[in-house]
Amino acid sequence: MTPPVAKPRVRRPRSAVVLTISLLLLALVGAGCSGGGGDGGGDDDGRGGGGDRSGREVRLDARVAKVAGVLGKPRREKVAREAGAVVDRWFEAAYLGGDYPRSSFKDSWPGFTRDTRRQAVSDKRLTSNAGIGPKTESVVARRKQVLVDVLAWKGKQRAATARFTLVFDATVKRTARHKVTGRAVLVLDRKGRWRVVGYDVSRSHRILGGDDR
Repeated sequence: MTPPVAKPRVRRPRSAVVLTISLLLLALVGAGCSGGGGDGGGDDDGRGGGGDRSGREVRLDARVAKVAGVLGKPRREKVAREAGAVVDRWFEAAYLGGDYPRSSFKDSWPGFTRDTRRQAVSDKRLTSNAGIGPKTESVVARRKQVLVDVLAWKGKQRAATARFTLVFDATVKRTARHKVTGRAVLVLDRKGRWRVVGYDVSRSHRILGGDDR
């Protein structure tokens, strides 16, 4: 029997300014203004080289993919590191961290703005493990990847879209491989910190057989 697959839901920023930035990023980066790496095999579900089958800690693979505008290598590396860290903190707080079985997910959205966090709470079955946490015995990360598309102006980063993939195994009575994908729109706040102002998340899972473990 094929397990049910969660349908994608879209949550976009409410601010017209932020939405304009997001659309610019999608349009300009989609046009291929400049490249900084491939897509890293976005369809991999952890069965290939991107997955860690041993249960050891899985490191985040974060890098700048494309840039709309001009941005030097040091700034690209800084964006990848800082924007990637924001998404990774969300991964840990919402999906991978905590003691399972787990029923509390109230602190699952670090780095989200107040309005975006409110939206994420309403979508908590997608944006966290709230839907499976109380019955889950353990969670093991298999793959964490963030590809960052950057909007630059006058040599400085202004906004970013982080295209993310998270793969993890969750065990209830049987082990299922979960895949969470989507995009997070980030802008810099007044203190120069990246903040999530919008997102687009989908997730799916499949029951693992003996050969998948």
